[in-house]
Amino acid sequence: TIDLPDNDDEFRNSYERKNFFHDFIKKREEYLSKIDNLNFSQINSINLLNDNTKYDLIWIDGAHGYPIVTIDIINSLNLINKNGLILCDDIFLNLDYYMSDKMYKSIASFKTLKALEKEKIIELELIFKRITPKENCLESERKFIAIVEKINHEQT
Repeated sequence: TIDLPDNDDEFRNSYERKNFFHDFIKKREEYLSKIDNLNFSQINSINLLNDNTKYDLIWIDGAHGYPIVTIDIINSLNLINKNGLILCDDIFLNLDYYMSDKMYKSIASFKTLKALEKEKIIELELIFKRITPKENCLESERKFIAIVEKINHEQT
């Protein structure tokens, strides 16, 4: 798994983390130390552009706006194994531009995925993130998780 470096301003200031930063880091380290088969790297996901590591499952849940989420999706397509799955968190289908932001709430993931689907680069399926009426009654608040499979165009 990866996350931004601890000294990155976006990391420190997102989710109001700066108010309890040291406690967050301590808890994260405790959780990670309990998992034997986990590698954790502090890196900005943009730097995965030239990475050759392959993964069976990738969960995208970083900055949700342009350009970062688009870069994360494209990088994931290059890093995923054949028959692997990419999951994208917090997909909004109908969100006005004025309601978007770069970190938490954006239409960027959906627009990027639909463009890739149109070009037959991926297969896309959406599932509700939450199933209670409270989270789904307002279209602008409704969130999905995208399940993405890269279409492998075998050359014959």
